[in-house]
Amino acid sequence: MTEKKCTSTQNFVLGGLIGAAVGSVVALLLAPKSGRELRSDINGQVQSAKEKAYDVKDAALEKGAELSDYAKIQTDSLKEQTARFTDTVKSKASEVSGAAKKYGIKIKADTEEAIEEVSGKVEDTQEVVADKVDEAKDKAKDLADKVSDKVDEAKDKAEDVKDKAEDVKDVAHSEAKDVKKAAKKAAKNVEKEIKK
Repeated sequence: MTEKKCTSTQNFVLGGLIGAAVGSVVALLLAPKSGRELRSDINGQVQSAKEKAYDVKDAALEKGAELSDYAKIQTDSLKEQTARFTDTVKSKASEVSGAAKKYGIKIKADTEEAIEEVSGKVEDTQEVVADKVDEAKDKAKDLADKVSDKVDEAKDKAEDVKDKAEDVKDVAHSEAKDVKKAAKKAAKNVEKEIKK
């Protein structure tokens, strides 16, 4: 479920970045500005989108590092607690064994077997905890990699939007020249007609 939330969040952020870039380009193209001003505004918007993408990437990497550090601290804490528990069990077992010998009860073998069993369970628990920590680290790294990939994808899409905006501007400029030529030609024809 956590992975679905991460993917959903990544898709939302990517969609927001792309939507912002497309909306900005459309707004710029519809605004009456010169080509130089338009290019400057488009470049500014693309730079802004890139900066936001880098911020998202940095935040994801930072969060992954925090999760990794937290997992390491918890692992160390559990190992310490487990070692204390094992020492306590061994100490109590020795006390019970000593008391049993004092009263002539021979339960040393049972006590040693219990100690070995508890020690084995503690070691198994340590291994499980270590595996879970490694798994958490891997997931944090995978998440950071996915976010980094999405940021790179968003940057590529922003560049594509910029290129397409440049193409639209060039076509509009060319069309404007053609309209201007046609208008001049029509004006000359009207002028000739008027002179006749």
